[in-house]
Amino acid sequence: MEKTDWERLRFEHVWRHLELHTRQRGRNFVVGTALLAAVYVLLAIAAQYSLTTLTTWACLLGVIGAGVFWTIDRCDRVRLAASEAALKEMEANHIAVPGVFYSDVFTKNSLTRRNVPVYAEAQGVFYGANIVALLLLGFGEYLGLFSLMGV
Repeated sequence: MEKTDWERLRFEHVWRHLELHTRQRGRNFVVGTALLAAVYVLLAIAAQYSLTTLTTWACLLGVIGAGVFWTIDRCDRVRLAASEAALKEMEANHIAVPGVFYSDVFTKNSLTRRNVPVYAEAQGVFYGANIVALLLLGFGEYLGLFSLMGV
């Protein structure tokens, strides 16, 4: 194979890697949000019928689930950053079509690499806030803070 064929294959591989982990990150966020919504529904049912055990287990499920999805999201961010760095290098070396990751025009756009950490941090704050809220809801009465059951 010629060098250009290898470069083309490398570009296709890196692009598919980026596409895969972008889709995976989006799907994981949707599934994580659905899990947390189900946990909050369980908490509402537990509060209505004064089921303390269900409250504790639902909060524990929510904390573990949010922690798992937060960890998966962090791993996906690292993989996306590696793909973006490889694509920037390819564009700088004129292996790929310039302008997607490397040009100055794109860095002023809302989908830039500069804004990705802000978005990534927002997802981290989302999971972290849910972990804190679920810990307070489920175990706040044991700490003397407040009771979800109102007792």
